[in-house]
Amino acid sequence: ASEQFALCTRSTGIAVHSLPETFHQRPGKQKLSEEDSKFTLSSNCCRATLYEGSTSFEYALDSKTVVFGIRPNLFRAPTDNDAVKQNGDQFNDPSKPLGNWLRLGLDCVCLDEVVTSGSLSSSSITSNATIYGQPGKQSYPGIALAEKLLSSVGEEELNRKVHLGSYKQTIKIDDKGIMYVEVLFDLNESLTDLPRVGIELAVPSELKEMMFFADGPGENYSDRSYSSHAGVYEGSISDSSTYVVPQEQSNRMNMRWLVLAEPNGRGKLQVPKFSEDIKSTFRGAVSDRQGAMIASTSDEMPQFTVSRHTDVSLFSARHVKELKDDQDRIFIRIDAAQRGLGSGSCGPQTLDRYKVNGGEYS
Repeated sequence: ASEQFALCTRSTGIAVHSLPETFHQRPGKQKLSEEDSKFTLSSNCCRATLYEGSTSFEYALDSKTVVFGIRPNLFRAPTDNDAVKQNGDQFNDPSKPLGNWLRLGLDCVCLDEVVTSGSLSSSSITSNATIYGQPGKQSYPGIALAEKLLSSVGEEELNRKVHLGSYKQTIKIDDKGIMYVEVLFDLNESLTDLPRVGIELAVPSELKEMMFFADGPGENYSDRSYSSHAGVYEGSISDSSTYVVPQEQSNRMNMRWLVLAEPNGRGKLQVPKFSEDIKSTFRGAVSDRQGAMIASTSDEMPQFTVSRHTDVSLFSARHVKELKDDQDRIFIRIDAAQRGLGSGSCGPQTLDRYKVNGGEYS
């Protein structure tokens, strides 16, 4: 038996390491350059590149990209508790939040009015933007609820942008080439019962092996966590598509760090021996592996999901056989908050204390 203690999960601050280089590098000189509307932060052989007017960036080691882009993420592939996607009659059911998520365009958010600036003194690039939802921008052939919704609302409602709030993103790079990402959401207070608030980034598909220090070993959510325990666990990315009807899955609460690595032919990643020195524990986890480590930079630990599919891809598929792996990317979703699962398919919906509403998430 054990007791679980509630922790705040509203942080979206992370550090991204290029492995194994950032553990072995001697401190170097940080540089910031701006050329042809492109900002570049660099230190040693690591660099982060961001284009003016965008919040998406690439983090690279020499010529090899470690992280592809980043974007705000407010949508999740619905569970049956959110609404049965093949039941068209639930598109307007007030007890099912999915219809409202689609009306707000949470499945296709965009950033507009982006202003980007760089600071050499803090080795940082900051972007401020407005978040909009784009209802009807995505189409879902064969998904009954989405088709019913699209046929029931007018073109004027679909062909519009819904103001959701503001978004601020700051990326920094230290003298060892470690990149830090801080994100601030300020979502409209009128927004209620959202699926999640977080970011999604991607890494190369070669990083097939996974190890994480978080609640586990199985998936867990804010209202489904009593059987999960903090620890270091290993697994493969192929483990993350498990349901016959594709839906939200594989979330883990309270992430301390996550390692994604290339196979090296000498066996899987090994759970390290713990040390009072956290850096020694990191080194024990990664050894000489090539890959990436993402670590929380706050005591308020985020949630994470690793998948070969975006949430839109999962929602678009009626059966697991319809899913096609993205051949070039593995997607990592890191959330300040995510809606609980509830039992709305056959019982009460998610309790209010596990719902996500508008406000600041930083």
